[in-house]
Amino acid sequence: MRPDRVGGSGRLRRIACTLAALLGATASIAAAAQEARRAPDALILVQPQNDQAIVAVVFPGVVAHARVRGRFDRLATAGGWRLMGLPEVTDEEGVTDPRFGPERRLGKQTSGTAMFASAPQWVGAGLNLQPYLVAFGDLDRIEVLFLADAVPAYAGLRDYRADGVAVTLTRAGGPYRYTITIDDHRGPLPTLPATQPRAPAGAARPARSGGVLAILLPAVIAGTAAGLLVLVALLVRRKMTRGAR
Repeated sequence: MRPDRVGGSGRLRRIACTLAALLGATASIAAAAQEARRAPDALILVQPQNDQAIVAVVFPGVVAHARVRGRFDRLATAGGWRLMGLPEVTDEEGVTDPRFGPERRLGKQTSGTAMFASAPQWVGAGLNLQPYLVAFGDLDRIEVLFLADAVPAYAGLRDYRADGVAVTLTRAGGPYRYTITIDDHRGPLPTLPATQPRAPAGAARPARSGGVLAILLPAVIAGTAAGLLVLVALLVRRKMTRGAR
């Protein structure tokens, strides 16, 4: 493998295995259609590795490669992290998984992968979403999946709103899946806490999301969101092949 490429074929293999498990999930077609209609502007997958992290991002269309690399730079700056080597950015033809119905071509999509050092993703008992909000906050809707098993004492954000930004936890572990919606781009972005603030006494507690896999990857059947994950898996496999040469 060239030294300027994102390294760690073992880490990438673990990402590929996790994605394969996710793609094996099944859910209702009705839920799939609902998710497909609300496909994110960017899907971000994070593989924490102690104080390092591999981050893969996929867009539903073609994006200038310089802009994608610029997002990785902003991500490093916002988190106080260090990029390890040059991010890899590519355009691929998105194709749905034939195991879940007729193969469907989704057009070209841009994806990028980068590895960061000094980049712990956990802050106490919660996950650090702030760098992702800063790097992708100009978009309307992003999804961040942290490929980590569920932690019983997890105290991260579950339902949080501030200054036109809404954060919702839709799956609590294996992976942790967050939807971040930015409704107001006029003012500065808020600073997201790592843990859920205590609700005032007497306040209603936010309902926990149900049907965990029913809203994680049902769009494997219906379309766009599935194409994003399939593309990441293809990117990972290609990088692993290059690393073996």
